[in-house]
Amino acid sequence: MKNSKIINTVLILSIVFIPAAYLAIAAVLITNIFKNDLSVFSKIRSNKLLLSMFIVIVIVTFFSELWYVSLLFSIPILLSLYFSAYISLYIKERNLESVLKVIYIVSIAVFSIGLIQYISPSFNIPLKWIDSNNYNITKRIYSTFFNPNIYGFYISAIMIISSVEIENKTKNKTLSKITIILGLMNLILTFSRTSWLALCVTFVVAGFLLDYKFLKYAAIVSISILLFDNILSTGRANPIKAAHDSGFLYRIEIWKASLKIFKDYPITGIGFGTLFDYISSYSDTISAYVEHNHNIYIQVAVDMGIIGLILAIYTIKRIYMFIKRRLQNNKHDKIAVITAMIVIMTSIHGIADSIIFTYQMILITAFYGGILIGIEGNKS
Repeated sequence: MKNSKIINTVLILSIVFIPAAYLAIAAVLITNIFKNDLSVFSKIRSNKLLLSMFIVIVIVTFFSELWYVSLLFSIPILLSLYFSAYISLYIKERNLESVLKVIYIVSIAVFSIGLIQYISPSFNIPLKWIDSNNYNITKRIYSTFFNPNIYGFYISAIMIISSVEIENKTKNKTLSKITIILGLMNLILTFSRTSWLALCVTFVVAGFLLDYKFLKYAAIVSISILLFDNILSTGRANPIKAAHDSGFLYRIEIWKASLKIFKDYPITGIGFGTLFDYISSYSDTISAYVEHNHNIYIQVAVDMGIIGLILAIYTIKRIYMFIKRRLQNNKHDKIAVITAMIVIMTSIHGIADSIIFTYQMILITAFYGGILIGIEGNKS
């Protein structure tokens, strides 16, 4: 019961207020050390994936020129790794319905906050998030998340979970219906084109590869976005404008500079959170503070080098084998379908953004990863 309360508390905090979530994990870690409870460390040591992640984090930080910066930024990653192992010990497949219920309730609250933001006359966001020269928008909601793009990624993941739950007619079907409706409203109001596209494509791919029923979600989401964009005349869904706006051109410059950095630091990368110190030296146009690469593939290469890319390939292979085993037993397996769709969505979304490497999403991803590791058991 105590472990369940800890897990639910951290889950809620990771969605609502991320600093408190990390402090809570640190408290659990310190408490377990003082109690000489090393079961979580034993789990990390015995699981090849978790151990590989730990080793790569240590190596990357050790060889970083700005090791002290990388060390600082690696602390939340290590805490997330610890909590992932913690979850794998205490959450079993039979507990998933109750965990999902918590996620739905918290998400409904978060989505409500997002809608309140949009109708609030006092709500303002940085002008750089709007690009008012190209688009007819004044607000982009982000609720309890750091920015609209991170929020859009989270909404997409929750909508995927909700759609699978609805089609499986689970106990949480009513909550999942409320969640997906509010989620769609919030997704539109983030005006996050990457999230829009990634979710729609994911539903299409899932419709052809997993279950044709997901095609209706692709249609509903696409039509809703295009209709809303047309009614408000925002221009946000216009692909021609997207190809010429400042955000897209800014990303291209970052990608070009990042590839140059990778060529100079190919083995272990530059370390975590250190891009800001390198980017201006490799670009003639970028002088502002840049914290991430806006592409998960490039970010892995730049931050962790070749060893990071090898780890990423190994992780994807493990996830693929997990999905394959589950679907062979049951082609409608809820966990396998959700995991496959989230992987597809992340892969598409990651082409234009590095959302999964923001510290809020790292912890949320670690939470889900811990569940999968717990289900998989001690298989290496």
